[in-house]
Amino acid sequence: MIEAGHRCAIPTCRAVASLQIEHIEDWAKVRRHDFENMIVLCANCHGRKGNRNGQIDRKALRQYKANLAVINSRYSDLERRVLEHLAEQRAQLRPAFENKPGVAADWARGLSVAVPGAMRLLMGYLIRDCYVELVPGGRPLLVPEAPDGWDSIVTENVPTGVLPSIDYYRLTHLGLEFLDAWIGAQPIEDVQMKHSRGDQVDVEIARHREARVTRESESPRRRRLNRRPTTSCPARRPACPRCSMTARRATARTLRSTRCRVR
Repeated sequence: MIEAGHRCAIPTCRAVASLQIEHIEDWAKVRRHDFENMIVLCANCHGRKGNRNGQIDRKALRQYKANLAVINSRYSDLERRVLEHLAEQRAQLRPAFENKPGVAADWARGLSVAVPGAMRLLMGYLIRDCYVELVPGGRPLLVPEAPDGWDSIVTENVPTGVLPSIDYYRLTHLGLEFLDAWIGAQPIEDVQMKHSRGDQVDVEIARHREARVTRESESPRRRRLNRRPTTSCPARRPACPRCSMTARRATARTLRSTRCRVR
């Protein structure tokens, strides 16, 4: 119950009544009450368990449980409720915007959730993982209205350095992928790994840009000196013409003072 937050574990349901602890693999088959094999379902989702069309199969149930472990270990209760609220908004407005002419494919980015400005700290991990972002002032947002309607609002402009009383958060493109994976019983770790690889690529790009700027800022003489081969390897050091004795190439004075030791 604690793992699912005393709600149904299915992201599109999240009912709070008539909850049941169900075995992913049937009790008649395993004859054990293992934690890894148990999930919280409402009575409706319990009745949908099966392998037919429109039912929830065991593979999806296992993935829902695995995703719960990742979300519960990473995000606060407020962050989880924000994700659930955005998922409910998108499901409510999907018939009005999905695959409609003149509507962008990422129309769900216009959805938002209002959170008191003093609670911005509790949204830190979702922002750090680039799943949600603060909506700048003056941007239009979609607001669902009962039963199936919707309205549009415009966020207020707040002076720089002033903490607003209300923060509006919306999904990023990566957040849409995260929500699709969570609702569609797909591994959300894949989305997190994609974000991690993106960070590594950004670091490499920044490193190459910094190196290019450094090269361009150097003088022509400094660039010529940097391209000269080093003489740290003994095979590259100049040798005495009489005995092939290796000489040090520190300065011209050192080369002139080098003497052949052959008697």
